Amino acid sequence: MNKILQSMDFRLSYGDCDPLGIVYFAAYYPWMERTYNEWVFQNGITPPEQQSKWGVNTVMRASGNDYLIPSVIFDALTCRMTAGKIGNTSFSVSYEIVKRDEPNKLMATGFMSFVMVNGDLKPTPVPSPMVALLKGAPVSD
Repeated sequence: MNKILQSMDFRLSYGDCDPLGIVYFAAYYPWMERTYNEWVFQNGITPPEQQSKWGVNTVMRASGNDYLIPSVIFDALTCRMTAGKIGNTSFSVSYEIVKRDEPNKLMATGFMSFVMVNGDLKPTPVPSPMVALLKGAPVSD
Protein backbone atom coordinates (compact mmCIF):
# COMPACT_ATOMS: atom_id res chain seq x y z
CA MET A 1 0.00 0.00 0.00
CA ASN A 2 1.19 3.53 -0.76
CA LYS A 3 1.74 6.11 1.96
CA ILE A 4 -1.52 7.18 3.60
CA LEU A 5 -1.99 10.84 2.68
CA GLN A 6 -5.14 11.39 4.74
CA SER A 7 -7.51 9.39 6.89
CA MET A 8 -10.84 10.12 8.50
CA ASP A 9 -12.79 8.20 11.14
CA PHE A 10 -16.57 7.91 10.98
CA ARG A 11 -19.41 5.81 12.32
CA LEU A 12 -22.27 4.46 10.23
CA SER A 13 -25.68 5.83 11.15
CA TYR A 14 -29.24 4.96 10.16
CA GLY A 15 -29.01 7.27 7.13
CA ASP A 16 -26.07 5.24 5.79
CA CYS A 17 -27.87 1.91 5.90
CA ASP A 18 -30.75 0.13 4.19
CA PRO A 19 -33.75 -1.23 6.15
CA LEU A 20 -31.74 -4.37 7.02
CA GLY A 21 -29.07 -2.23 8.70
CA ILE A 22 -26.46 -2.95 6.00
CA VAL A 23 -24.49 -0.04 4.57
CA TYR A 24 -26.22 1.51 1.53
CA PHE A 25 -24.16 1.17 -1.66
CA ALA A 26 -23.55 4.92 -2.07
CA ALA A 27 -22.82 5.72 1.59
CA TYR A 28 -19.03 5.57 1.28
CA TYR A 29 -18.81 8.23 -1.44
CA PRO A 30 -19.38 11.19 0.92
CA TRP A 31 -16.67 9.87 3.24
CA MET A 32 -14.21 9.47 0.39
CA GLU A 33 -15.00 13.01 -0.74
CA ARG A 34 -14.65 14.36 2.81
CA THR A 35 -11.28 12.63 3.20
CA TYR A 36 -10.05 14.15 -0.07
CA ASN A 37 -11.39 17.59 0.88
CA GLU A 38 -9.68 17.44 4.27
CA TRP A 39 -6.37 16.59 2.56
CA VAL A 40 -6.81 19.51 0.13
CA PHE A 41 -7.72 21.89 2.97
CA GLN A 42 -4.91 20.82 5.31
CA ASN A 43 -2.35 21.21 2.54
CA GLY A 44 -3.49 24.64 1.35
CA ILE A 45 -4.59 23.52 -2.09
CA THR A 46 -8.32 24.19 -2.05
CA PRO A 47 -9.82 25.11 -5.44
CA PRO A 48 -9.41 28.88 -4.86
CA GLU A 49 -5.80 28.32 -3.76
CA GLN A 50 -5.08 26.13 -6.82
CA GLN A 51 -6.49 28.88 -9.02
CA SER A 52 -4.51 31.68 -7.37
CA LYS A 53 -1.21 29.74 -7.05
CA TRP A 54 -1.13 27.88 -10.35
CA GLY A 55 -4.06 29.06 -12.51
CA VAL A 56 -5.59 25.58 -12.55
CA ASN A 57 -8.69 23.79 -11.35
CA THR A 58 -9.27 20.15 -10.44
CA VAL A 59 -12.18 18.42 -12.19
CA MET A 60 -13.45 14.95 -11.28
CA ARG A 61 -13.27 12.53 -14.21
CA ALA A 62 -14.29 9.17 -12.73
CA SER A 63 -14.94 7.37 -9.47
CA GLY A 64 -15.65 3.87 -8.31
CA ASN A 65 -16.19 1.75 -5.24
CA ASP A 66 -15.96 -1.98 -4.51
CA TYR A 67 -17.77 -3.36 -1.48
CA LEU A 68 -15.91 -6.33 -0.04
CA ILE A 69 -17.51 -7.02 3.35
CA PRO A 70 -20.90 -5.66 4.46
CA SER A 71 -20.73 -2.98 7.15
CA VAL A 72 -23.67 -2.47 9.47
CA ILE A 73 -25.17 0.35 11.47
CA PHE A 74 -22.91 1.81 14.17
CA ASP A 75 -19.74 0.25 12.71
CA ALA A 76 -16.75 2.48 13.47
CA LEU A 77 -14.76 2.83 10.25
CA THR A 78 -11.77 4.69 8.85
CA CYS A 79 -11.41 5.98 5.31
CA ARG A 80 -7.73 5.99 4.23
CA MET A 81 -6.58 7.83 1.12
CA THR A 82 -3.43 7.14 -0.89
CA ALA A 83 -2.14 8.42 -4.20
CA GLY A 84 -2.95 6.37 -7.26
CA LYS A 85 -1.65 7.00 -10.76
CA ILE A 86 -0.10 10.41 -11.41
CA GLY A 87 -0.12 11.37 -15.08
CA ASN A 88 0.82 14.52 -16.96
CA THR A 89 -2.60 16.23 -16.70
CA SER A 90 -4.41 13.87 -14.34
CA PHE A 91 -4.09 11.99 -11.08
CA SER A 92 -6.09 9.55 -9.05
CA VAL A 93 -6.44 8.80 -5.38
CA SER A 94 -7.37 5.44 -3.89
CA TYR A 95 -9.39 4.72 -0.78
CA GLU A 96 -9.62 1.91 1.71
CA ILE A 97 -12.51 1.67 4.14
CA VAL A 98 -11.41 -0.39 7.15
CA LYS A 99 -12.80 -1.28 10.56
CA ARG A 100 -11.39 1.25 13.01
CA ASP A 101 -10.56 -1.41 15.61
CA GLU A 102 -9.34 -3.87 12.94
CA PRO A 103 -7.29 -1.73 10.53
CA ASN A 104 -6.36 -4.76 8.41
CA LYS A 105 -10.03 -5.67 7.84
CA LEU A 106 -10.75 -4.16 4.44
CA MET A 107 -14.47 -3.41 4.07
CA ALA A 108 -14.38 -1.53 0.75
CA THR A 109 -12.06 0.15 -1.73
CA GLY A 110 -12.60 3.12 -3.98
CA PHE A 111 -10.95 5.61 -6.28
CA MET A 112 -11.42 9.08 -7.69
CA SER A 113 -9.69 10.33 -10.85
CA PHE A 114 -9.15 14.03 -11.51
CA VAL A 115 -8.01 16.13 -14.46
CA MET A 116 -6.29 19.49 -14.10
CA VAL A 117 -7.75 22.19 -16.35
CA ASN A 118 -6.85 25.80 -17.07
CA GLY A 119 -9.26 28.75 -17.20
CA ASP A 120 -10.48 27.62 -20.64
CA LEU A 121 -11.25 24.15 -19.22
CA LYS A 122 -8.47 22.60 -21.30
CA PRO A 123 -6.30 19.89 -19.73
CA THR A 124 -3.11 21.29 -18.27
CA PRO A 125 -0.19 19.67 -16.42
CA VAL A 126 -0.56 18.82 -12.75
CA PRO A 127 1.54 21.47 -10.95
CA SER A 128 4.84 20.05 -9.70
CA PRO A 129 4.14 21.05 -6.06
CA MET A 130 0.92 19.05 -6.24
CA VAL A 131 2.75 16.05 -7.74
CA ALA A 132 5.21 16.24 -4.84
CA LEU A 133 2.34 16.42 -2.37
CA LEU A 134 0.68 13.37 -3.94
CA LYS A 135 3.99 11.56 -3.55
CA GLY A 136 3.93 12.39 0.17
CA ALA A 137 6.16 15.46 0.30
CA PRO A 138 5.00 18.71 1.93
CA VAL A 139 3.44 21.18 -0.49
CA SER A 140 5.40 24.24 -1.52
CA ASP A 141 4.48 27.21 -3.67
